[in-house]
Amino acid sequence: MDTRSAKPELWLLLAAVMAGPMMGCRADGIIGVPGYQPNGTTPAPTAPGGGGNGGGATPITPSGMGPAPGPGMPGTPARGINDEMPADVTAILQGRCAGCHTYGQADPAGWGSVLDVSRMIDSDIIVPGDPDASRLIDRIAVTGDMPPKGDRVKSEDVQILKKWIAGMKRPNAPLSDNDVLDEISVDQLRLRDRSSDYRYISFAHFVGEGRSDKEMETVRSVLRFTLNSLSRRGQLVELPTIDEGQSIFRVRLSDLGWSEALWDTLTSFYPYCLRSDAAAHEALYVQLRTEAPVVRGDWLIATATKTPLYETLIDLPNTVDQLAARLGVNINDDINHPGLAEPDNLVRIGFRRSGVSLHNRMIERHLGNAGQYLWISYDFDSNEGRADLLANPLGPADRDRQNFVNTFQHAGGEVIFSLPNGLQGYMVVDAAGRRIAEAPINVVRDPRRRNGVVENAISCFGCHGSPGILRPREADEVPRYADTHIADFLGRELNEIEASYPRVLKPDVIAADQKRYRSIADTVEGGGPAASDPEYSAFVAMVGQYESSVGFRGAAAEFMEEYGSFRERVLANDFQNDSLPRSPSAPLVQRDDFVCVYRDIVTKIRPNAVFCAKTFDADAVRRLCSSGRSNPPSPNPNTGSTPPSTGNRTGGSSGNSSGNVGTGGRSGS
Repeated sequence: MDTRSAKPELWLLLAAVMAGPMMGCRADGIIGVPGYQPNGTTPAPTAPGGGGNGGGATPITPSGMGPAPGPGMPGTPARGINDEMPADVTAILQGRCAGCHTYGQADPAGWGSVLDVSRMIDSDIIVPGDPDASRLIDRIAVTGDMPPKGDRVKSEDVQILKKWIAGMKRPNAPLSDNDVLDEISVDQLRLRDRSSDYRYISFAHFVGEGRSDKEMETVRSVLRFTLNSLSRRGQLVELPTIDEGQSIFRVRLSDLGWSEALWDTLTSFYPYCLRSDAAAHEALYVQLRTEAPVVRGDWLIATATKTPLYETLIDLPNTVDQLAARLGVNINDDINHPGLAEPDNLVRIGFRRSGVSLHNRMIERHLGNAGQYLWISYDFDSNEGRADLLANPLGPADRDRQNFVNTFQHAGGEVIFSLPNGLQGYMVVDAAGRRIAEAPINVVRDPRRRNGVVENAISCFGCHGSPGILRPREADEVPRYADTHIADFLGRELNEIEASYPRVLKPDVIAADQKRYRSIADTVEGGGPAASDPEYSAFVAMVGQYESSVGFRGAAAEFMEEYGSFRERVLANDFQNDSLPRSPSAPLVQRDDFVCVYRDIVTKIRPNAVFCAKTFDADAVRRLCSSGRSNPPSPNPNTGSTPPSTGNRTGGSSGNSSGNVGTGGRSGS
């Protein structure tokens, strides 16, 4: 089912049903089955408090449900990465709008976060200097249908919003695609290196639309962290900027362990490359052996961190056992410890309630031969029978070689492991340990994705990018359950539970792995994710900015043109269809559809434009724009033939069941 065709009111219903209660990324979250008691029994009482004891060993004592999510945690509205919103405006929007208009599953309209100024500008929700042209004012004061429930926004609050928008200044001085290529050509001349090993990543369109220095600083940090998290090498990579605006980054493919062929695989998903016929640019193409030496950074961050590019770029194997073998880990031996009385390379923690799992969950830690960690979660599609982890904490059944009776059968899992450079890699697997792109939504959910689906690895970056390994809050439930159900277990099963599920972590492997990860993350050029951030909020915001729906101003920025002239040219050459919203009440364009709209409009306002060779031609995206358009397409400037056609805008169907693949768009959004 292509849920992009769902009516807005259905999206609201789905969001309300699927989001409640709201789930977070935290292993210690408050989601589970309220009042669940395994096999109808009463669990041992839990004590408040818990956590560290200030010493070398940390008791993993229960701490109850815990406080409500703090600022920035999933379950609370997502802020942007800019600092342009005054406190009184924030208070109004936070109180009246941000409950629905935030990044993730709570955003049925696809606007993105109403607390993110740049996102609101790109979608025409606010128009700097012109409150009357702003969708925000149209919906709360003119059309008057927002908020959908409760009292209307007070007139004095509307005036505060109007005054803020009227006084907002965003300089608009975009560089063109050729300007970016000029900067790259000059950089290559400065290097005096005829190697074809260099590639570039650009945020010039961000600078062109007047984003603040603070926002651009965060953008640089997220890019550097993300690219290092896609590296195959054992050292961190620096990304120097080459332009005055510090928006165009140079990288050597070999520093990442990438090849030219791997870059070509990346650009085969890239939809925004236009070929230049300038002599200097032609020479650049020849030297670097590609017509796509540069890609947009926002597209890269939102697309290279998900299937299929993520797995290809980091060379992720097909199964968790193959991955473990690379790290020097034998999962079966660690679980069954042949020749040993108890496991010596296995730590397990089981709990009923999790921030991402809908049912009970167990996490398991293995240590590699060079100190790398491998964490595996076992997730379930129910809490009953062999899926009741407390009653069946051993196994899993398909790995058990000790003939235990109380072995569990899980539905799948998530894997976190050390990359060669010390940052983290991610894998989502099925019950057999085979790599999959998305986890079943009846097993785990990610509230920061609009469809709620946990996707490898983009969901994992958002949850684990800042803290690394998350410490469970309810952590000693398995041994406590065994204490009160001794008759249900064999004597050797009780011994195995006591050895595998420690009541006290000695040593504290969670703290050790967090420290190992943060010691690397903190040294990433420009600073890695803030350790105090409960989720990687800057990454979530950047992905959300790219994936959310596009308005006329956002389109102008992505075409790297001044808004006024761009609008005039589109309206003059796009009269036979309705590809971009003409008014504050017209629907925005979803990201998947905008990819096709972009390529369609190029043919109309830049009739001599040619798309770069070896771009947007991967099998996964070849048919992205192939159906669902109601108006005749224009000739393809590359071939003179009829090009693929674009899907409809928000509220329509593009005829594409997997439009998120390779475009950075949201699956099912």
